[in-house]
Amino acid sequence: MSSCVSPSENFVPDSRASTPVSDKSCASRPDDVVNTMNKKVEVYTNIVNQFGRNLNTLGDRFNRFETQLKINNEKVEKLENLSESLLSSISKIEDQVANLCMSVLDKIPKVTNDCSCEHTISNVTNKVCGSSESNQLSNREPVYIETIGYTKPSKYDGTTNWLEYKLHFEAVAKLNNWSEDIKVLKLITCMNGAALSTLADIEIDNIPTYCYLVKLLTKRFAPENLTDVYMSQIDACVRKPGQPLQELADNIKRLVRMAYPSASLDTRDYLTYRAFRKALNDHDLELAIVQSNVETIDGALYCALKCETFRAREKKFRQQPKFETSVCINAKANQTCYFCNEKGHAIRDCPKRT
Repeated sequence: MSSCVSPSENFVPDSRASTPVSDKSCASRPDDVVNTMNKKVEVYTNIVNQFGRNLNTLGDRFNRFETQLKINNEKVEKLENLSESLLSSISKIEDQVANLCMSVLDKIPKVTNDCSCEHTISNVTNKVCGSSESNQLSNREPVYIETIGYTKPSKYDGTTNWLEYKLHFEAVAKLNNWSEDIKVLKLITCMNGAALSTLADIEIDNIPTYCYLVKLLTKRFAPENLTDVYMSQIDACVRKPGQPLQELADNIKRLVRMAYPSASLDTRDYLTYRAFRKALNDHDLELAIVQSNVETIDGALYCALKCETFRAREKKFRQQPKFETSVCINAKANQTCYFCNEKGHAIRDCPKRT
């Protein structure tokens, strides 16, 4: 008879299946995750702090550059003011020299046929220096002779404006106190090129008067029947690339003078102002002139020069970001990786990161 064994008596529990899971192993996994996250947060915090320090450094450099730029602009303005004052002083000195020359010329008597050259020089020396002993001032006589003839008219070849040269020649003639006969001979000797060819029919034994010679040259180089031509040149006048504003204004002044020779100075100035605005071919410059409420060529030229100067400074300032970009590139080359503590790359480009 077989014996019956209870199932409970033959059951042997499996130690591997019945062993409970350790609480420490379960608890250590979240701690590792937290520690890893804390390390990452710390790394990113250091990156952000370093980025902030770099931004502060760039900001300080930009502020220093901006301050230096302002200082340079102030120096440029001071130099411009100094140059204007120097030009004004030079102009005043030139006026004083011209007045002094005129006062000296007024004291020089005209040479007559019955006076000898030595007697005339002696009288000039006595009047200018207030000395009655001419033998004591004999060493100074060449100085006064040089002062009388220091002004020399320039040559005229027919390529420049005849009316402008005529004004120059007559001013020199008045300064040198030339007579009408001397003026004719001097004007002939100043001719060159095409202007000299115009006088080829003049005979040396039958020299015309000064007025006739001026009319002949005016008819040849500044005829009145070319008014329409000059007006067309004014309408077609446009500023060339890189042409200075002063040169453009002078060219328009010359054309207006030849196109309207009988107009008043105010009328010619206004016509020059209108033509100058049109010839600029620049909407911004023209708008700046209109907004400045000037109606003279000098005022328009001054306003246009100021506007172009401001443009040049603004263009120079806009080129500064290139310098800042190079600074950023150099900063990246010298930065330190906070993962491997090596220089030359950031943490996001670190080759040791897994």
